[in-house]
Amino acid sequence: YLPIDRDTVCVEDVRSKDYNRILDLADSTGTGWERRSVMLRPDGLFRWGVVVSQNTPAVQPGSGSCVFQHVRKGPGRPTAGCTAMSAGRIEEIVRWLDPEGSPSLVQLPEAEYSELRQSLQLP
Repeated sequence: YLPIDRDTVCVEDVRSKDYNRILDLADSTGTGWERRSVMLRPDGLFRWGVVVSQNTPAVQPGSGSCVFQHVRKGPGRPTAGCTAMSAGRIEEIVRWLDPEGSPSLVQLPEAEYSELRQSLQLP
């Protein structure tokens, strides 16, 4: 669990050593990068969310940063690479998700899920 405030950002600047890291501006220099995502947004998109640990642990600049499951802007509204859903659905996921259980995120179209469910031992 990571509480966020107005100083919580995710660095998206591919030239920075902090690329794809969530930082607290109060605890960092806030230098060496120009592009970032502010986590505490007026629209509440990141009020509830899950960090998708892709492009880790060996971060490759330009291979994706700041990927989350988060609250959606509205039905049919796209994201810039994240997975968005209703606030109620993401709250449900956050409540049962156990980081100690090393969870994996599998996202498939329904037909492929049905085909691969048994072989991948999916719920």
